[in-house]
Amino acid sequence: MSDQELKHIVASLAISIKEVSAQIKELSASQKKTDEQIKELFASQKKTDAQQKKTDAQQKKTDAQQKKTDEQIKELSASQKKTDEQIKELSVEHKKTEKLIKELSASQKKTDEQIKELFASQKKTDEQIKELSVEHKKTESTLKGLGFNVGMAVEEYFYNSLDLTKKVANIQFDDCQKNLHGFNRELKLQDEFDITMANTTKGLLVECKHHVVKEDVVKLRERKVKNLKILYPDFKDLEMYLAVAGASFDLDAKQEAKQSGIIILKQVDMSDRELKDLVASLAVSIKELSASQKRTDAQQKKTDKQIKELSASQKETDEQIKELFASQKKTDEQIKELSASQKETDAQQKKTESTLKGLGFNVGMAVEEYFYNSLERTKKVANIQFDDCQKNLHGFNKKLKLQDEFDITMTNTTKGLLVECKHHVVKEDVVKLRESKVKNLKILYPDFKDLEMYLAVAGASFDSDAKQEAKQSGIIILKQVGDVMEEEVENLKTY
Repeated sequence: MSDQELKHIVASLAISIKEVSAQIKELSASQKKTDEQIKELFASQKKTDAQQKKTDAQQKKTDAQQKKTDEQIKELSASQKKTDEQIKELSVEHKKTEKLIKELSASQKKTDEQIKELFASQKKTDEQIKELSVEHKKTESTLKGLGFNVGMAVEEYFYNSLDLTKKVANIQFDDCQKNLHGFNRELKLQDEFDITMANTTKGLLVECKHHVVKEDVVKLRERKVKNLKILYPDFKDLEMYLAVAGASFDLDAKQEAKQSGIIILKQVDMSDRELKDLVASLAVSIKELSASQKRTDAQQKKTDKQIKELSASQKETDEQIKELFASQKKTDEQIKELSASQKETDAQQKKTESTLKGLGFNVGMAVEEYFYNSLERTKKVANIQFDDCQKNLHGFNKKLKLQDEFDITMTNTTKGLLVECKHHVVKEDVVKLRESKVKNLKILYPDFKDLEMYLAVAGASFDSDAKQEAKQSGIIILKQVGDVMEEEVENLKTY
């Protein structure tokens, strides 16, 4: 080999060595850069792990707070339910009391009307009694006048008869007088005598009545004849005979007269019978008036009894209404107290809800952070590898007046994933994701429009109907179980 060739080879090797050295230098720089990147990645991983640990601690704390809050809500709900039941019971009682008051008021109104009717009846009865009393008085006055006239007629008849003959019981008298009136101031004695007859040795005292009763005979025998001898001393030494004269006699009056040896003088002509008929007719009128008076008195007594009973019923009704109003007042006070308690409970509930709202936001943020970190680390869901992972996209379309936000999105060149994060997932969250969220994402972020979109719901806990709805809709279920994220995929669908 010539020097020239050797020199050429050495030069070529030098160039190669230089190139290799440059490559080695580049590789060393690249290695250094890679080491720095690895170092940064480890630092980032460490930071992520620390953040995850912090998030887990926060999650644990949040879960404890959530549990405590759930218990408070449960207690408040139970208290609320109890209060509602008490208010309902009191409302029923209130309604029942009002109905009873209404019924009693109606009964009272009816009683008042009955009392009014009875007072009207009472007034009418009083007027009838007044009319009957006037009629009775009038009749009595008529009878009194008639009795006087009848008596006068009877006396006149017997006087005329005796004065005409001056003979009684075969005793001839010399004179006949009527209506002797005697008065002795010293003895305070006064009397009148219908008819007297006398001769030199004998005298006759006649007592005239339209209708003679036993008392008339006794009075004549026991008193009249004695008073005649006192008031008219001329009769004192005469043999005195007695007689009773009348149009009619009681049987015991006639018997008394006969037993006493007293002469009986009777009027038996037609005029006497007519007079008797008149008196009988008047007696019937009196009897009818008395019967009517008796009926009126009975009606009055019945009315008084009804008024007394109604007054007692009225008093009882008034007491019942008074008691009901007292009960009503007590019920109103209870309702007022319960309303105040309800107001206090509502305030407490509002405060709790406010606390829960803030807590829910923090919990939601923690859940979202957990799932984002997990998904961003692997970028793989349901065996689909994605290229990037983003969180908290906020979109707004002024023209469409459409605004929405999206918790986590993942994409590759052909596929996309929209993840809705909740601390506790309910059915409505799944429906909302399926029906509106994915559509709004495609409108607000057109890059997602042509991708095969998959949906996922992520949460620490799920309602059973939420899980069922997700599975039926082909939506991925992401669950946080301790530090591990679990997937449930059934009938996966694109949207």
